[in-house]
Amino acid sequence: MTKWQWYTNPKTNYHYRTRPDDFYLYCRFGPGSRARGYQVQLQDFVRGYFKHRPARFALDVGANIGITAIEYAHIFDKVVAFEPIEDVFKQLEMVVERNVLSNVDIKQLAIGDQVGQVKMRYRPNNSFASSVNAKGDQEVAITTLDALQYEQVDFIKIDVEGLETEVIAGAWNTIESQRPMIQFE
Repeated sequence: MTKWQWYTNPKTNYHYRTRPDDFYLYCRFGPGSRARGYQVQLQDFVRGYFKHRPARFALDVGANIGITAIEYAHIFDKVVAFEPIEDVFKQLEMVVERNVLSNVDIKQLAIGDQVGQVKMRYRPNNSFASSVNAKGDQEVAITTLDALQYEQVDFIKIDVEGLETEVIAGAWNTIESQRPMIQFE
């Protein structure tokens, strides 16, 4: 298995963990990438939207290596990033530390419509496609956003490879009471 390596985006000076054998991740952040980052226009929209609104608290559900958590740490007072896959979570920890993101709290949890355990399939060569799968190779903890009882939630980013409906169902009370902007992948 190819090892993770550091990459610093020359346009943003943000530090990421990439893998040359992870095509999608490497193309977006590897040394040959010309991009400023991932989903730049969407992040610019969020930044503009919250320029004149409270930007207190954001939830990054399906954080992967922290690509959006880095951006949202510069918009919101507090970001909680969720990543259930152990290998990817370790990279997220290093990325948050290296980018000195003191307002980002990370949790090794899947988010859905249940509390307990769930199997996930991890694809090291396509980490963007890891997903809940009954035949998965990893068992991870899962909870709901409602069970976590966050308050003053202004924004929720959801990128969970097919589990979006379940995340919304498990966040219904939070959404209804907080009325956050929601970004779906």
